[in-house]
Amino acid sequence: MKKKISVIIGILCTIIMVNWIIGISMEAGSTEPGTVNDPLVTKSYVDQKTSEIMTTLLSKINPTESDEEAEQMDMKAIYAYIDQQIAGQSGSSFIVVEAAVGDTILCGGGTELILRAGKATVIEGENGDGLADLTQGLDLKGGAFVPMQHHLLISRDDGRGIKITEKAFVMIKGAYTLK
Repeated sequence: MKKKISVIIGILCTIIMVNWIIGISMEAGSTEPGTVNDPLVTKSYVDQKTSEIMTTLLSKINPTESDEEAEQMDMKAIYAYIDQQIAGQSGSSFIVVEAAVGDTILCGGGTELILRAGKATVIEGENGDGLADLTQGLDLKGGAFVPMQHHLLISRDDGRGIKITEKAFVMIKGAYTLK
């Protein structure tokens, strides 16, 4: 008798569980397009939101430019900003930046550079100061060629950096702007 009651209770529990699972499944699948749970959007809405995000992102990269100038900036600056933000979140590690001929990399104070491939020249700061070459213990003046595989340090945020003269790969740790 106890065995029959146990079997009946087990079957009832199974039926209740199956009904509960079916009910949840039906509720989850009942979302219709155009409702609050699944809104429809137009292409113009997506384009507008994308434009707003790009304008905000570009203003963070270079806040002194107007909205029109910011929209004309190259996508490289956006990628550089994203790389910089990712590097900032992951700690104090170098990131590799690919730069084309004519690009400039302007650095903030405390930024470190290593030219891994390509060629570049030094961009001096507002007061004519250059970049500290920590590998050789030299001060590289404006216009000087940047030696490959040398650890460079930018001491101040005063417009110092490098200008790419041959496609380059540069390891960077710290704040920078790619233009």
